[in-house]
Amino acid sequence: MSELRIRGAREHNLQGVDLDLERGQWVAVTGVSGSGKTSLVFETLVREGQRRYLGALSARARQFFGKLGRAEVDQVDGLPPAIAMGAADARASVRSTVGTLTGTLDLLRLLYARAATDPGGVELTRSHFSFNHPEGACPRCGGSGVEDEVSEDLLIEDATRSIRDGALKPTLKNGYTVYSQVTLEVMDTICRAHGFDVHTPWQELTREQRDVILRGTRALKVPFGKHSIESRMKWEGITARPREEGYYRGIIPVIEETLKRNRNPNILRFARSVPCAECAGERPARPGREAEVRGLRLPELLALPARELGPALDGLGTDEVVTAIVPELRRRLERMELLELGHLALGRESTTLSTGEAQRIQLASQLAAPLGGLLVALDEPTLGLHPSGQPGMAAVLEELRDRGNTLVVVEHDPDMVRRADHVVEVGPGAGPAGGRIVRSEPVAGHPLGEPLARADSARTPTGELRLVGATLHNLRGADLTVHLGTLQVVTGPSGAGKSSLVFGTLLPALLGEPAGPFESLEGADGQRVRAVDARPIGRTPRSTPATWSGLMDLVRRRFAATDEAGAAGLGASHFSFNSKEGRCPACEGLGVQRVGLHLLEDLELPCDACGGARCRPESLAVRLRGRTVADVLALTVSEAREFFAEDAPLHELCAAMDDLGLGHVPLGFPSNRLSRGEAQRVKLATLLHEAGGTPTLVALDEPDRGLHPADVERLVASLGRLIDAGHTVLAISHHRGLWAAADRRVDVVDGTAREVAVDAGQRELEEASARALAPRAPADPPGTIGLRGVRTHNLRSVDVDVPRGAITAVCGVSG
Repeated sequence: MSELRIRGAREHNLQGVDLDLERGQWVAVTGVSGSGKTSLVFETLVREGQRRYLGALSARARQFFGKLGRAEVDQVDGLPPAIAMGAADARASVRSTVGTLTGTLDLLRLLYARAATDPGGVELTRSHFSFNHPEGACPRCGGSGVEDEVSEDLLIEDATRSIRDGALKPTLKNGYTVYSQVTLEVMDTICRAHGFDVHTPWQELTREQRDVILRGTRALKVPFGKHSIESRMKWEGITARPREEGYYRGIIPVIEETLKRNRNPNILRFARSVPCAECAGERPARPGREAEVRGLRLPELLALPARELGPALDGLGTDEVVTAIVPELRRRLERMELLELGHLALGRESTTLSTGEAQRIQLASQLAAPLGGLLVALDEPTLGLHPSGQPGMAAVLEELRDRGNTLVVVEHDPDMVRRADHVVEVGPGAGPAGGRIVRSEPVAGHPLGEPLARADSARTPTGELRLVGATLHNLRGADLTVHLGTLQVVTGPSGAGKSSLVFGTLLPALLGEPAGPFESLEGADGQRVRAVDARPIGRTPRSTPATWSGLMDLVRRRFAATDEAGAAGLGASHFSFNSKEGRCPACEGLGVQRVGLHLLEDLELPCDACGGARCRPESLAVRLRGRTVADVLALTVSEAREFFAEDAPLHELCAAMDDLGLGHVPLGFPSNRLSRGEAQRVKLATLLHEAGGTPTLVALDEPDRGLHPADVERLVASLGRLIDAGHTVLAISHHRGLWAAADRRVDVVDGTAREVAVDAGQRELEEASARALAPRAPADPPGTIGLRGVRTHNLRSVDVDVPRGAITAVCGVSG
């Protein structure tokens, strides 16, 4: 079957969608934020394609692939096995690098195992060149390349305070010091045994007394645990048991032990990571570090940017092993360059990659395995990609398509959409107003509408601040002048240094925090700064747009102020599904109860006790203008804006979210299910609401990510109101629509920054549009699957072409 047919798709807000697509094409799926694109592509097509493929495996094999439920769809015909590439699928770990993710390190390990010589005379294997293998990892750092040193100065919040009042940073509001493993009362007992107490200012303690707190004591045994026996006796459904006793270990040893298990960002605040003393940060054990091929060590190659690795390979010689491996290695490096990944070193940790870089590395990895006949779903592959990198991205996607794959690409960039074969628009609005197919047709003209026009005139700056000589990472003495009272965008290719300049140097310097090195900062006296980055706003269902933005705090106060709440003795905490006083005890405020099913994803059923309302009955009995707190959380942002029309603080916060295209999102929607763009706009709306009257420099990291051109217009209008109120907006951006609206533009290239005329951006926009609209030859449908040189078992370098879309009989005598 050459056609992919969907009937009755109902995931999330999809309205029983029917859709017919031709297989073997590049299909662009577009629509405003919240229209249902992700529900159609990933929750319907990808989930159903993966479920069917896994269903063909044995029961034993399926248990290793996790649980995958059916999509909410009546029928899908002609669906091939599916793979997805998106932000949620890009796994980051300190144990993975650009080299491990792209497979280039595997090739280099094989090359060195076969061709390298070890000064110590060890017989080399591939394991010697893997920092993730016990045989190849540095014995001191375990292959991480770093050692974590817990520093006392990083633990001190305010030396004028006492332990009780928060002298140490890991101190909770109740005075408990995290990582101490003892209650405040027990800590006081320890202190008094050494001649001081928890009320003594830290700066008045002797070196020996500070070491008692930080490094422990064996002067007495104490009970461990952060809760006293009296508080534990009050817990519901738990039997309090006596606490274990032992010598107090100290905060630093506990942190050091925790770091060995889990190097999470929260605990790394108290440690400085320094290169391993044994391997100097190179990660492998001695044989893998010192073995050479023609004088080149593997760690030296891994430290080079990918674009510089090609010339280095020329020095490895032309023996049989090198000539067998290097051509494939070069092909992978060339694809990385096409995808604007040439600036990355193969030894770079995946945790340091941007979302866009991680997804493009997935693409490069997929191209290394020449698979065909798949449905390949991509979620905004141009995320974080400068327009100059779009031709390379288009070439990569065309190569994937020409292998016989069907590409279904969620995309908002007008130029990339015009390069597709077919466009599907989901909408027409967001949430309940979306979920329908607006059009499905071959690409022609401007499928996303005419490009945004250049503003008539630029705003006049009200002042300026100037950063001189920034050298963080790959910056080379970059200067940045910020024109106050304007919309200024920072542009440049991936890896050019935009984030290093704005978020790594300028903002920390303005905030008085550790910043990248620079020569001077002028005109920054008293400058107020706020920033919106690309990190998610919540990872659990307990976080919602209402809780994250602070709107829920206002709502709880409104409910607590009602006569009904007063008569029942209910305070603000009784109207929170995250507090013990307010949440339903049966589901603990989740609103659902999970039922585990064998080999299927957990089934979520509405809680029997609260019916999904998340709160206790006494809290739900209180009404605010006829609605319970559960009713308010069920309102969409647009509905809440109307409901709170007479309550200025709530109305303004809802309006800020609504104006940014979040009107379809319910106030109680789990933050971990928001798209990247939606999450960032919740942050931006909160910032817009909080900015107030004090002139503020607002720094944004790609605020246009995940936005349809119609959403970009909303964003530009909101930023315009912010600037008109006296603030300044400095935005890193790859979207030409935002470039067109900017008053100033700074381009970061090759480690330096230069201001360019905004009219140049408009010319670039028009030229790129013309290139995207240029006629191109239609892709020839792949006719065969070609096998070359097959030598499995008794086959003797067999070459054969198998026609696609046909039944091929393979015959011959037995054996």
